[in-house]
Amino acid sequence: MLDDGYGIIVISGGMGPTHDDVTVEGVASALGRGVSVSAGSRDRLLAKWRSRNPGIEIPEPARKGVDKMSSVVDGFETIETNAGAVEGQVCKERGALIAVFPGV
Repeated sequence: MLDDGYGIIVISGGMGPTHDDVTVEGVASALGRGVSVSAGSRDRLLAKWRSRNPGIEIPEPARKGVDKMSSVVDGFETIETNAGAVEGQVCKERGALIAVFPGV
């Protein structure tokens, strides 16, 4: 798609905590990039979790899910949201804007 001259590429869904949520990894692979956990995104997700579960320590499986949902394609910027848990991410690549958003 990048080589076909598309100016905007929008990808939606597959950014959750489960094993079949592989969109971020797929985009990274297609672009020849890595994936990193965004500390800011992770902190915002943990703050949301704590506000909904006051006084309860987050269990390890949920913490792993938070790390997965905070994963960002290297070179992409996150888009903060109050509408849900996972943040979108965007980047310009070869003249195209690539936007990756969680599904609903």
